[in-house]
Amino acid sequence: MAAHIMIANSSQTYVVIPLSIQPEDNGYLIGNQELEDFYQFPEEGLCIITLLQQGRSIAEVKAECDRVFPESVDVDDFIGTLTEIGFISPSEQNTDFKQRLDSAPPDKRWKFALPQKVAGAIFSAPALIIYLAILGYAVLSAASDPRLRLNPHALYIQENFTITLLALLLLQALTTALHELGHMTAAAKYGIKSKLGWGNRLWSIVAEADLSGLHSLPKRQRYLPLMAGLITDLLNIACVTLLIKLLLSRNADPFIIQIFQALILQILFTMSWQFNVFLKTDIYYALCVYCNYPNLDSEARVYLRAQLHRLSGGRLGTAGPSQYYNLGTLRAFAALWLAGRVLALILLFVVVIPTLLRYGRDAWRVVGNSVSSSYDKWDLSLFFILSSALLALGLYVWLKGRTRISKGN
Repeated sequence: MAAHIMIANSSQTYVVIPLSIQPEDNGYLIGNQELEDFYQFPEEGLCIITLLQQGRSIAEVKAECDRVFPESVDVDDFIGTLTEIGFISPSEQNTDFKQRLDSAPPDKRWKFALPQKVAGAIFSAPALIIYLAILGYAVLSAASDPRLRLNPHALYIQENFTITLLALLLLQALTTALHELGHMTAAAKYGIKSKLGWGNRLWSIVAEADLSGLHSLPKRQRYLPLMAGLITDLLNIACVTLLIKLLLSRNADPFIIQIFQALILQILFTMSWQFNVFLKTDIYYALCVYCNYPNLDSEARVYLRAQLHRLSGGRLGTAGPSQYYNLGTLRAFAALWLAGRVLALILLFVVVIPTLLRYGRDAWRVVGNSVSSSYDKWDLSLFFILSSALLALGLYVWLKGRTRISKGN
C-alpha cells in the first residue's frame, strides 16, 4: 500500500486519530478499533506516528528520523500512506474523530454489548471448571452407555426428509448463535466491542462475529476470544449428549433422538470446518495472530496475483510489491490457500451437486409413482426444493462477492 502524496510544506503538522499500538515480533500492530483498521508497521513507522502525535512538523520528524535511524527513512511516503488510510490529517483540515465516525455509513450488523464484569464471570476460572465438569460428565455417560456415543448413521435418513432438514437447520442456527456468542463474550471480557453479521465461506452462508478490535490487545490475550467458539461447540456437544440421555430415560421417540444425534455430527463437522485455514475460519485467525500477519488471506491473494503476473509475462494478474513481510510464511499459506480452493471446487462438482441431483431424481420418481403416498411425494419434493434453494443462495452470494472483488481490482 504505497501512497504517492507530495509533502510540500515542511512546517506542516498533523492530527493523529486515537490509535492502539501492540508490539509484534518484528514490528508493531497499529490501528483503531472503531474503524476496524489495523496495519503492521516497522519501528520507523511507530517513531513517525509518535512524533506526529507530539505535534512535530514534517521537518522535525525528518530530522529526528535521520538522527535515530542509520538508514534513510522516506518520511514523505509514510505520511502519505497514513493520510490515505485515514490515520492522520493535516491540522487545518482536522475534523473531530467522533463526528467522522457518526458521518460514516450506517452499519447494519448487530452490535454486541455485554458488561465487562459479566463477560469476565462467564469466562472466569470457576466458570471454566463448571464447563469442564459438564464435559467430563458427558464423556463418562457416553463411556458407560453406548447409546450416547457418536452415531455415524444419524444423518442417513429414509423418511421425514423435510421435517429433518428444517429441524436440523433450526437447531444448527441455535448452536451457531451460541458459537458466535462465545467469541463475542470472550472478547467483551477484555473490553472489546464486536458486531454480528452474515457472510459466506465459498458457497456456505455463515454467521460471523467481527472481532477486529482484538488487534488492540496484547498477542497472548487474542487467543481466548478466537478459540471461544470451539470451546462453546464442545460444551454444546456435551449438553446435547446429556439431553439425549434424558430423552432415553423418558423413552422418547427414536426419531427425536436421531435428530439430536445428527445435530452432534453437524457440530463436529463445523468444528472440523474450522481447520480449513484457506478460508477465514477461527483457526485461520489464530494462525494470523501466531504468525504476526493481520490478514494472511489478503496477502496470499496479492502474492498469487503477482506470481500469475510474473509467469504470464504481465498478461494476467497484477504486479506485486517489491518485498513481503515474511515470504516463507506467505508462500506456505498461499500454496495451502490455492490447494484448498481447488479441492473445495472438486468437492462441489463431484460430491455436493451430484448428491443433490440424486435427491432430485428420487423425488421425480416418487412423484411419478402412483403407489407412493401423497406425504412421501411432498416430503421428498420439498426437501429437494429447500436443499437446492440453500445451495443456490450460497452460490449466488459467493459469485456476487467474486464479481464485486473483480470490479474492485
